[in-house]
Amino acid sequence: VFDIPYENDDDAERKLGTDSKLFFTAPVDGTFLVKVSDSRGFQGEKYSYSLTARSPRPDFSVNFGGRKMKLKRGSGREFSVTATRVDNFRGQIDVLIENVPPGLRLPGKISIQANHYKAFGTCHVLQEAQQPTAEQIGNIRLTAVANLNGQVVRKDLGRMEEMLIEDKPRVQARVVKSYSRLTGDQKKDLFRDKAGVVELTIQPGTTISADLVVKRNQHDGDIDFGNAESGRNLPHGVFVDNIGLNGLRIIKGQGDVREIFITAAKWVPEQTRLFHLRANNIDGETTLPIRLRVEKQMKNSAGDGVSRKPARR
Repeated sequence: VFDIPYENDDDAERKLGTDSKLFFTAPVDGTFLVKVSDSRGFQGEKYSYSLTARSPRPDFSVNFGGRKMKLKRGSGREFSVTATRVDNFRGQIDVLIENVPPGLRLPGKISIQANHYKAFGTCHVLQEAQQPTAEQIGNIRLTAVANLNGQVVRKDLGRMEEMLIEDKPRVQARVVKSYSRLTGDQKKDLFRDKAGVVELTIQPGTTISADLVVKRNQHDGDIDFGNAESGRNLPHGVFVDNIGLNGLRIIKGQGDVREIFITAAKWVPEQTRLFHLRANNIDGETTLPIRLRVEKQMKNSAGDGVSRKPARR
């Protein structure tokens, strides 16, 4: 009885056609024999194979999916960053966004989590924003940063190509901790540029609530914010809960404020991450980003632990 320290499978990433790709970790120092043959035992002069054996070279590349965006004042538009991982590189990849023109709100950093391939962000336009010049758009710097084998690697992702600011959106959306607790002035400023980034805090294994508020400009029907994917860019293991059969939707004639629930699995690690909601059926307009903090122990003003509702089942 002996161990066979190898595996054999078609390329899981589906980039090599019918060819196989496997990773072998030698159990001890020594010399090993590599044998290639037909899995059915067939053989002949026309059964030819080529074999490449090399050390892994972990690497990555990132595609920035928002180089051309049409934006509307007082609202946001979602964009994505997608990673291609090479040779089992699984680490976190940060995408840095610098030199943003005045009047635009873009996150300074978007993180593609370890073992993940995509993240989302939103570009928000202030009410009084001016159309950025071609030079300003070209000066926006996009950089991907990751740690490869203990070394920080930075990759230039090129430049933005177009950011066209159009008229106001048909709907605007915001997320607040509690709409009923806002003062009159705060409610008036909610859809103005004075509104800052809302911050929510959650403990692993619990559920918190917030309010989704919309302002209708040129739309009086239902507004659909999605189903299981409604929390755009939430950490892995955190999701918008209790969405029902119709998903996260604001129904015509039932008010423009809806309570939402966010649940974190027990195993979610501590972190801070920006997320947003997107009106899928209304031009994809997004809320301002919301900062979500996952903390194992939250404190109130007296320094005591703050309890939260247990996660919904």
